[in-house]
Amino acid sequence: MTSSIEESDFFVNNIQDSNDIVDNFVRLAHEHDVPVVNVTETMPQNDNYKSWMLKQNQQVLKIERSKKILI
Repeated sequence: MTSSIEESDFFVNNIQDSNDIVDNFVRLAHEHDVPVVNVTETMPQNDNYKSWMLKQNQQVLKIERSKKILI
C-alpha cells in the first residue's frame, strides 16, 4: 500500500466525510510527502459555485506547478 501512495501525485480528501480509513490515508500521504487536496462535496454557504470550484482546482494547479519546477 505504501508504494502506491509514494507514486501518487496527490491525494484527494473529502473533508465532509471522514472516517478512520480515510484519516489513515491522509496521514500516510503526509508521511510520504504526497500533497493532500481537501475538497467538499457541497458548496459552503458563504461561497458561490465558481469561487468554490476555483479554490478546489487551485490546490491541484499548485501541486502541478510545483512538480514542473522539480523536473
